[in-house]
Amino acid sequence: MTEDQSVALGGLYLLIFFGVPIALFLWACHRFGPRMAARKRDRQIETSMRLGLRDAEAYERIAQQIRDERHI
Repeated sequence: MTEDQSVALGGLYLLIFFGVPIALFLWACHRFGPRMAARKRDRQIETSMRLGLRDAEAYERIAQQIRDERHI
């Protein structure tokens, strides 16, 4: 095997062992990243809505206590 052939073979090995996994990782990020971000955003919206509902219930309970105290 000549020196040029061994250099070409070494370059091919580098491409296989480093290039392919990096390319697969970037492809997976491109393919599944937006989907995961959308799920996270949906969970955050759902959590904020639940907290908002709890806050509204707490405000209503406190308002009712104030109304009851004023009637006494």
